Order: sequence, then structure tokens, then C-alpha cells
Amino acid sequence: RIEAFFTGYENVVTYLSGMPALIQFLSWIDQAPDNTENIELWREVMNGPVESILKIPVDEFFNREVVEVAFLRYSDGKTMHKLLPTDHKNTDLENENYLPFINTAIREGMSKDTVIKSPVLMLKLTEEYKERVIYLYKLIMQDNKRIGIAVIGVNLERMLEPVISVLGGLSAKTTLVSTEPLQDGFYIAHPESDYLLSDKYCIYQHVQNIELQDIATKITKTKSDFNTYLEREQANILVASVPVRNINWLILTTVDTESMMGALNKAQTFSLFLVIIGLIAMTIATMYVLGGIVKQIQGVSQGLDEISKGRGDLTKRLAIIGKDELTEVSDRFN
Repeated sequence: RIEAFFTGYENVVTYLSGMPALIQFLSWIDQAPDNTENIELWREVMNGPVESILKIPVDEFFNREVVEVAFLRYSDGKTMHKLLPTDHKNTDLENENYLPFINTAIREGMSKDTVIKSPVLMLKLTEEYKERVIYLYKLIMQDNKRIGIAVIGVNLERMLEPVISVLGGLSAKTTLVSTEPLQDGFYIAHPESDYLLSDKYCIYQHVQNIELQDIATKITKTKSDFNTYLEREQANILVASVPVRNINWLILTTVDTESMMGALNKAQTFSLFLVIIGLIAMTIATMYVLGGIVKQIQGVSQGLDEISKGRGDLTKRLAIIGKDELTEVSDRFN
């Protein structure tokens, strides 16, 4: 889900970076900065598709995900144009929050096919609440020349909401941890809101779980799936992590196997109970059948014994009971 989310918004910023109107807009700024008439003309032309991205219906997506679009000049990283939702007043979006993460070194290191991502920021998107936002950056090219950078700010709240409860039914706690150099070990998603993007409660300073803190470096530096059991008092806790592709995040889950195995043990106990009841029932049934056979054999034996006594009463008949092989023997004897 996370990987598909980012793939979708990488496609959005790639689409924006390739808009002909945007390329014309930045070209006029670069080559004829005094020609304000043409610059404003191309600005208006490109505003249409950009504004449509910012106006995704709230009732369809529950909360707006693209919260900011900006276009920077490549040479100095200066903002040439910026669009915000119409209800952005008194929010952090009035600032250029994306600029600190796109300095000269980063701009020069970008390739035309790569989308880079900022660390996660906690921004005030309404007058009451702060939400998690990430910025995506894509080069704008014209004839193999770098002329600008397209930027979109994406609200992560809706996408991250299910992460912490995805394995709740297995007595597990799932978190999302950043391995981004500027936020290494920070929690991007955590059941406790105080842990979010906090250096005090990052995975390296996990005061509530010292044993998890001891293996934190191994977790964050492993580039593939990782799992291990904790030790000592928490030997029943399984720790598992998996990296998220195309972004410096990993999903970290701790599972209380004792609680999980408790349900399995109850099921095994119930199954054993059923097996014991079945064995008792089979034993009773077997004894009943054997008792009937023994009774029939005793009847045949007693009849033969009475006939053999004295002169032998050949008028004596054996009792005919049932329809089995012993009944057939008694019938033929008679």
C-alpha cells in the first residue's frame, strides 16, 4: 500500500514536470525575464491542470492529499510559482517548507529519471491540527537542459492511518521507522502520538524497551527482511522488519508470541479433549460389541454342553439371536 501510494504521486510530479506550459513558463523567465506578458500568459495556462490536482473532492479522499505545488528555478532553487488550496490561510503552507531539502548539492545530484523525497514534516495544515507531510521533487528538462524543479507536498495521514492496526489481531504492534539520514530511527507511524518524529522517542532511545534499543542499529542498517527474538525477560517477543522500496522507511513489527501461542494452546487443549472423549466413546462401543459376541458364544457353548450330558437330548435347540455368523452356526446346528 505504501509503495503504491508513492508510485502514484511520483507519476503526478513527473506529469507536472513535463507540462509544455510549465516548460515555456520557466524558459521565458530564464531567457526573457522582462517579458512579463508572456510569462503571465504561460503561468495562467499551466495553472489549470495544477489547480485540478489541488481540488480533489474531500468527500472522495476524506482529506486532501496534495496540499502544495511549487516550481523552482534550477540555477538558484528560487520559487518561481506556487499554488496552495484555497483554504490554506493561517497554516504552515504559507512558508516554503520544501526549500531546505533541495540545496545546490542535492540539485546537482539529481537525475532526470529520479524522484527524490524530503524527510517527513509535521505541518499545520489547518488552524487546529498538524499533519505529516512529505515533499517530492522532479527535474524539469528542456532539450536535455535543467531548467527547474517541480515540487508537490503530499499529506500522509490517510495513507499511514491503517499501519499501526494492520496486525492488531495477532497481538502485534506495527510501526513505521525512517532510515533517512536526517531522521534516522524516527517513528513515522506509531500508536503513541508523542513518538512521531521525536528524537527523544526514536528507535535508538526506546526507553520503554531497552532490548529493542540494543538491536536498533542492526534493524535500521539491514537492507533486507530482518527478524529475531529478544532476550532475557522478553524472549517471547518476535521483532520483524521489512524495508519499503523507493523510500528510506521500514515497517517494524513486534509480536507477543506468548499471547499468540496462548490461543493456539487453547485450541490444542480443546482438540485433545475431543480426542479423549472420542477414545472413551470408541472403547465403550467396542466393549459393547465384544460383550454381545461373548454372550452369543457362551449361549452356543451352554447349549452344546446340555446336549452332550447324559444320553444326549437331540431335541434340544440352540437359541437363535441376531443375524450374525454365530446365529448362522446355531441355526445349522439345530
